[in-house]
Amino acid sequence: MSALQPIRLWSRVQGAIDEVDAAFRVRAFDSALHGGETAVALFGPAGASWASGTESTPFLTALLGTWIRETSSETDSTEGHVILSNDPYVGGCSLSDLRVVTGLQIGDHGVAWLASSGHYPDIGGRVPGGVCPNAWDISQEGVRIPKQLVATDFRPDVAVVDLLAANTRHPDAFRGNLLAQIAALATGAHRLRSLLDRCGPTAFVEAVTRAREESQSLLVDALSSFVPGTYISRDRLDPSENRRPFRLVTRATVESGRIKISFEGSDLVPGSGACPFSAVRAGCEAGLRQLLPEVPSSADLHSVLDLQIPAGTFLDATFPQAVSTASEIAGRVTAGMGEALSKAVHGRGSAADAGGGNLIVLEGLHQGRPFYLRLAVGSGGGASGCGDGLTNVGASPRRGAFPSIEDLEREYPIRVLRYERRGGSGGAGRYRGGDGTLIELRVEADSRLTLYLDRGERGAGGHYRGARGSTSSVKLHKEGHWARPPRKVEGLNLKPGDRLRLETAGGGGYGHPYERAIRLLSDDLSAQVLTRRKAALEHGVLFRSDEKLDYDSAATFKLRSYRLTSADVEGLVDEIEEMG
Repeated sequence: MSALQPIRLWSRVQGAIDEVDAAFRVRAFDSALHGGETAVALFGPAGASWASGTESTPFLTALLGTWIRETSSETDSTEGHVILSNDPYVGGCSLSDLRVVTGLQIGDHGVAWLASSGHYPDIGGRVPGGVCPNAWDISQEGVRIPKQLVATDFRPDVAVVDLLAANTRHPDAFRGNLLAQIAALATGAHRLRSLLDRCGPTAFVEAVTRAREESQSLLVDALSSFVPGTYISRDRLDPSENRRPFRLVTRATVESGRIKISFEGSDLVPGSGACPFSAVRAGCEAGLRQLLPEVPSSADLHSVLDLQIPAGTFLDATFPQAVSTASEIAGRVTAGMGEALSKAVHGRGSAADAGGGNLIVLEGLHQGRPFYLRLAVGSGGGASGCGDGLTNVGASPRRGAFPSIEDLEREYPIRVLRYERRGGSGGAGRYRGGDGTLIELRVEADSRLTLYLDRGERGAGGHYRGARGSTSSVKLHKEGHWARPPRKVEGLNLKPGDRLRLETAGGGGYGHPYERAIRLLSDDLSAQVLTRRKAALEHGVLFRSDEKLDYDSAATFKLRSYRLTSADVEGLVDEIEEMG
């Protein structure tokens, strides 16, 4: 075999994997799947990561790996048999994450696994999209599917597909999504089988093994640059009930090329919301992935992570606990990993994303036909040592795209009155956190509203004395006046003409706010991201007018002589709380 042949073969393997992802997104019926809430990966006989889609969502990719490692020894490996599951307690997250897998015989080398995942808009249950803030067990959230043979020789079992579709609110869309997912898996499997028949199993395994070994070598090199030590991130999640926010503490210890993750100090189970351990592990891998852009996806990040979860916390859901909050919790785990380990890679990490779920679910009747809308609104991304955070970005586990305003107004009885940047909501810093989003909707038909909104009690954390981002808020205009409904609520009745205004949280800032270049602050003023008052209060620069660079240098020098920021004060408060 020539030196170039394994590289060429590997590129064809990667192309086959990417084709599965592209085919699924193009053929799917739902906008969330079109927008990117999908993943595909190829795993070796022992569940080792061989390849993943270049456009796949990192969290869903890591979740596929967890699922395969937990279940491959008990899964039907017949080539062409497609196994379906969404069981959150066995390698899953929420019920809406549907995973399919098929075996691929690699000669005498065993069975490889080609798997795909997608976040479906509805899987039955009390509320569309499986978003049930008040659910107390999983049966209220939707249909739980243990491992089920759904296709033979890639031909779907119509009876099984129809049975599952009949338990959703939009059977045709569900059926179309699932058939698209199976067809995409078949496309990739046939492409890989063609490669195997052409080059032989030995050459195929040699190519993927060489790529994997190089990836693992790059992973070891990257981890050697992490400064050894223990790093802590503290966060708070909003409760569904009228209770105090509950704590999520992430402790990351870097030692001898390994990272030990502990959540000691996190609160016990708060009411009904919990997250499966598999989703916690996937969140940790996704958080580490953000710090290792130079490491290919074929590297096994789970091999360098040791997780410890105290018994009785909300991070290890067991049957029959509700898990519709699992995506938000997993996103916070991802943010916590990034926030803690960024202190070990100064300048390469980023502050916390705002996340927050930001889900709007509307259901009702319009012109005699039922409608169901699940809308995820973006928030602010965390700033990094390289620049400001992203604005209006999806939550870290998903990163789905927002549908077009025209499509929303054409397909649903709503009008989008405002959809804009929430200027100034990102945390102050040398680099500012990304801004959240302001969206205002007016309903045109009798509807029921479910909200899942977090980050209302505490904004996303900053790094290196960067400030926290702004918190989220929600208002509802009914009967002639504005009111503030709970941020996590289901089943609010809306009448035609009622309006909903949602303001999502901003990302955390990076670096001391007084270190932000005056030129950048001047640009912020011109873009109406900051006011002159906020520029003075947060960044210590006194602008005399809205003209660029028209600032009082003497007053600015005096203001910037005082270096204490809100982040410093908050850090002291956290230390005092930890003392007892």
